[in-house]
Amino acid sequence: MKIRTTIRLVFFIASNSAFTLTEAASPAVSNPASNPYASIAADYTCLSSDDLEALRQGRAVSAEAIPILAKISSALSAGRQTPEINWGDGTSDEDSARSTLKAFRIAPLALSYSALLEPQDAATIGRTVMDLLALGRHVGRDGAIIHWMNEMSIEQKTADWLAARLLKFTPEQAGNLIKDLSALPPGGDLATALAADKAYYLDPVLDDVRLLLADEETPSSPTAELRMAGIILEGPITSVGVELPNRETFWLKPGQTKRGVTLLSVNPSLDDAFLLHEKRILRLHLKSRALNKLSPEKLRERWDRLPAKSRLRAMADESAQPDQALVSTVNLLTMMNDFYADVLANPVRYRDQRNQDERVAQVPEELRAMAPVFVFEILKAADRTEVVRAQLSAALTACATGDALPKELTDPISNRPMKITPAHGGYLIESDSVFRGNTVRLKVGLPSGEIPKS
Repeated sequence: MKIRTTIRLVFFIASNSAFTLTEAASPAVSNPASNPYASIAADYTCLSSDDLEALRQGRAVSAEAIPILAKISSALSAGRQTPEINWGDGTSDEDSARSTLKAFRIAPLALSYSALLEPQDAATIGRTVMDLLALGRHVGRDGAIIHWMNEMSIEQKTADWLAARLLKFTPEQAGNLIKDLSALPPGGDLATALAADKAYYLDPVLDDVRLLLADEETPSSPTAELRMAGIILEGPITSVGVELPNRETFWLKPGQTKRGVTLLSVNPSLDDAFLLHEKRILRLHLKSRALNKLSPEKLRERWDRLPAKSRLRAMADESAQPDQALVSTVNLLTMMNDFYADVLANPVRYRDQRNQDERVAQVPEELRAMAPVFVFEILKAADRTEVVRAQLSAALTACATGDALPKELTDPISNRPMKITPAHGGYLIESDSVFRGNTVRLKVGLPSGEIPKS
């Protein structure tokens, strides 16, 4: 069976497209208290292409752009003061409030505009940095992979921009910045991001399967075909005992097949499991031990009644018969569930490109656009973020204590010393960690990176 690509788990690396903020006098802005960022997406569309290009190149913007940028600035500052943002549906859908914000574009836009302001004092720099780091954390927190990646992209751009200006800070100002950093809201993480993607992309398909196998018909007798002998909970894994008509009993974990019966999935919290037997999907109710199945004719009738935007219909090949499409789709969903579980249980193995390639080779080609398949790149981005945080923290501490250079610094990923090299009135902190072929480094007090480029 072929899987359509209309619905897929998209792995997204935030681009370097420019967007912007202002520190000019900001008019009062009326945003929902639960989401001060709500107006930014619309405000951005009011900026002319000439002004956007000017910001990308570090040139002055038109008079018409100033109040728009001031409004964006006010919203960003208000967002930093908000403990938790209400994003509405909270999904990774392209139309959700979190995604339409396009925060990965706002960050370089903000930095570009702030760099044009005079004077470039430490207070202005600090406000800009904190507002943007808070934006990134809010976007990544409890978000999907795309949002967590946006958070890391924003943090990277902002750290580079701050480092280039850090030597403008007095020890007291640097100390205050350290305190502000510790007060930032929490951001995203791998487990939460994968769970959010799974909840948005995979779980609704299984919900459609439940709809197809709903209890409108009388369920089969527990002894007519198969019978549940019991369940065993082993940490996150639930095993189901199956009894055949001849009283033979065996145990299945999700994905296992024995005696022609496959346990596709099991969810004790929803009181059901899905089995594959004789090329048909069966829904097992764990408490009552009743099985539901449908005749091919009834399945076709219910299939045709699924909503046009049904995730199951979007994912399945409708040229196949419903029973075949159902079996193949649930099989693939089970495989992706296993991939998710494996990533969370064994993240270390996915930090090695060869190990990941071997694991991905086991995944059908139709599923290789799905997010967990790119976990190597995601984890490398997360590693880079940890290294940059350590580098920036060391640079801020040196500034706060009046030292010309940071003390000895260890890479939090490799546990090896980082290299600190004076250069052109500033210094360079280099790790042996690599991201996309480039050494992870922080340039402190150096002119490069003055204006983030798209």
